[in-house]
Amino acid sequence: MAPDHNAFITLLKVQALTSMRSFASNFYSIILPVFLFVVFGLAFGVDANYATFFLPGMIGVMVSSDALFAVGSVIKSYHQKGILREFKNYPIPRSWIFTTFIIVRLIIIIISSIILVITSAILFDYVPSIE
Repeated sequence: MAPDHNAFITLLKVQALTSMRSFASNFYSIILPVFLFVVFGLAFGVDANYATFFLPGMIGVMVSSDALFAVGSVIKSYHQKGILREFKNYPIPRSWIFTTFIIVRLIIIIISSIILVITSAILFDYVPSIE
C-alpha cells in the first residue's frame, strides 16, 4: 500500500509549524545573520563594492551554520534519544520525515537570504545579480 501524498504535504506543514515554534531556531537562522550583516556592515563601512564580497560570505556562513546546528544537531538528537526507532511505527516512510525537515530548513534559508539581500539593497545600495 503506497502512502498518500496528502500525508507528505501535511507532514511538511507540521515540520514548518514545529520549526516556527522554536525561538532559538528562528533567531539563529533569520534574525542573527541579518543583525550581524548590519552591525559588521556599518562598523566596517561597507559600500556597494565591498558588499559584493560581504553579502555572499554572510549567506555562506548562514547556510553552513544552519546545516551544522539546525539539521545536524536535530538528527543527532533524534538518534541519541531513540526517536528514530519510533519513526518505524509511523504509517509513512521515514525518508519523508527527514525530507520534509530538510525542505523546511531550505525554505527558511531562502527566506533569510532574501531578507539579507533586501537589507543589502536598503543599507548598502547593493543588489546582487542572478549571474
